[in-house]
Amino acid sequence: MLRIILIAILALIAAIAIAAYFLRPEPPMMPRDADHLAHQTEKQCLVCHGPGTEHPRKPTHPNANDCFRCHNVKPAV
Repeated sequence: MLRIILIAILALIAAIAIAAYFLRPEPPMMPRDADHLAHQTEKQCLVCHGPGTEHPRKPTHPNANDCFRCHNVKPAV
């Protein structure tokens, strides 16, 4: 009986981990416009997306300034 309970708990944990992996929100992709294709460094991104700029990051955005780790340019159509 204990073995069945342990297997059920492990299966539940595995199911939750798989669901969390596949249901996590994907970061938005950068548009394929002249501004985003020209920017190559995180410092250049923060010119427009830093605090107090025209398009600041949301307050919930992680503080890391490693933009290209999460954000990629949209593929050409």
